[in-house]
Amino acid sequence: MVTTIDFRMQSVLEEELEKALEGSKAAGASGIFMNPKTGEIWAMASLLSGRPDPRATRQKNRLVADLFEPGSTFKIVTAAAALEKK
Repeated sequence: MVTTIDFRMQSVLEEELEKALEGSKAAGASGIFMNPKTGEIWAMASLLSGRPDPRATRQKNRLVADLFEPGSTFKIVTAAAALEKK
């Protein structure tokens, strides 16, 4: 199996998500770094605030398992297009 995960980017993403969780009252945080031209995923992380349940055998990857509403994900695309067109 070949992956496109970059260890340095993965480390940065996890550190930044941990900082965001510490500075907020969010239940969790998720993020993806990817190449928009090829779709390669360079980093992916999904963290929960607090300590995970030690009895849990698996932690769910919310980025893959959960459904996201298109409105939430396309707002940034619309904003980027508007900025590009000035």
